Amino acid sequence: MKIFNSLLILTLLVLGLSVKNLHSQTELDNMGCCGDEEQMLYWDEWNYWQGKKDSLLKILSALDADISKLKAELNAKDRELDDAEAQLYAAVGSDKNGVDAFRKNFAEAEKLINACKDSKSAAEIRTKYFNQIEASKIRCLPEFWDRYLAMKTKLEQCEGKVEQVTGQYTVVKGDCLYKIAQSKYGNGRCWPVIWEANKNGVISAPPRTPKTIKNPNLIYPGQVLRIPDAKNCKDLKTVTPRKRTWRPRTK
Repeated sequence: MKIFNSLLILTLLVLGLSVKNLHSQTELDNMGCCGDEEQMLYWDEWNYWQGKKDSLLKILSALDADISKLKAELNAKDRELDDAEAQLYAAVGSDKNGVDAFRKNFAEAEKLINACKDSKSAAEIRTKYFNQIEASKIRCLPEFWDRYLAMKTKLEQCEGKVEQVTGQYTVVKGDCLYKIAQSKYGNGRCWPVIWEANKNGVISAPPRTPKTIKNPNLIYPGQVLRIPDAKNCKDLKTVTPRKRTWRPRTK
């Protein structure tokens, strides 16, 4: 920026000197009546300003040369940067267009993962976005690596969440606790949570229908069950898996 400002100032000075020289020459031509001494003074002044002009033109020319040199160096650096970038992208099996497409997909996945609320959302994000990201070596680029690790951690945490559900449910024909848990929590293995909340007494039941659930395999249409808050089933890995049969404990 300083070079360009200097060029502008020098150009204005040169133009000013050119006008002054022209004016001096015109005055000199009109001095036919003047003596030799006065003409010599005017010529001396003209030569002085002409010398100034020539000096400034040399400086201007040198600055032009410096600018051309700097432009050439800048272009060379740009080419080096492009070559280095191409080599980096080639190392992960891609190119600039491939990385640009990955960057767009990555940003969208990052946005969705940051807003992820439950395991259902996490499953959709993993299928639609994250599996592709995880399979690509582009994720190893410095631009993405730390963000990828953070995304992975957040997604795994979200996969352990279930939608916050609380309330009640009326049993219909064909129901089982596993099916109800799958519907309410997104994971059938959470059935023990519902059983624990109702085994000693459901909210209500039709006449001649059991009011308790002693055997989790035996629930009846019309029973109104308590559905605990999903936080009671947040650690899905430790939930008792579904069993085909259930037997009461014996002493």
